[in-house]
Amino acid sequence: MDKKVEIKRMMMISNEFFKLTKTSGKSALHMNKYELIPITANCAFSVELALKSLYYANNSKKTHGHSIKNLYNLTKDYGLEEFLLNDFDADEIDVIVNQLDNAFVEFRYLFEQKKVVHINILLLKDFTTYVNSYCVKYINNYCSI
Repeated sequence: MDKKVEIKRMMMISNEFFKLTKTSGKSALHMNKYELIPITANCAFSVELALKSLYYANNSKKTHGHSIKNLYNLTKDYGLEEFLLNDFDADEIDVIVNQLDNAFVEFRYLFEQKKVVHINILLLKDFTTYVNSYCVKYINNYCSI
């Protein structure tokens, strides 16, 4: 498959996972903890795919794994961190990246775990929106070259 087509496909799938987090106008503050589990897993996977597409657009090979922290560190220098710092402070970025780090795996199997996982859902959704919007613009520019 052509690299640009593959990157666009990755970004489209990322956006579809994020669309699934829309909760028909219901505020995250009014959701119970069980409703937040699939939202968090979908946000984490959406961010993962967006960061992987950004990485692949700048490198000859894809990267693997689910660690948001690793993916963010691999991609933040492609303008992403500068973009995020316009609306998030560095501490907020660190908090959400650390909370999201393995959330895709952990939240899919949360029912098997005895630990409590803390996620700031409002910050998570904002962060996911910003990462996706940046990556969509970046990928569209990359793929139009």
